[in-house]
Amino acid sequence: MLRFLLLITAFLFVSLQVSNAQFRMTTQDRLKRLQERLNLSKEQSVKVESILKKSESKFNALPEDRSERWEKMKGIMDEENKGIEKILNKTQKVEYNKMLEERKNRMQGNIPRESK
Repeated sequence: MLRFLLLITAFLFVSLQVSNAQFRMTTQDRLKRLQERLNLSKEQSVKVESILKKSESKFNALPEDRSERWEKMKGIMDEENKGIEKILNKTQKVEYNKMLEERKNRMQGNIPRESK
């Protein structure tokens, strides 16, 4: 019985680690997704990558205090979104805003991971 409980606990631990890893996308993963969904030009890709790297650096420097962290995270995300939108054409902006809405809904648990 103890062996069974240990096995179940290990399984749950591994499952949680795998699911948490799925939510953490690298800068390159995020860039690739944006390139595909928005059909970014090479010039746009370079600019977007720069914005994503800057955001990542700011995220990594955030304090551990949760109350302070959330407000600063929101500010970084807003700054990132505005920077990316400045680079996009009208058609891309529409799709980007759709992506942001999908992310918001995913975070609230309302829709599947991605729709194309």
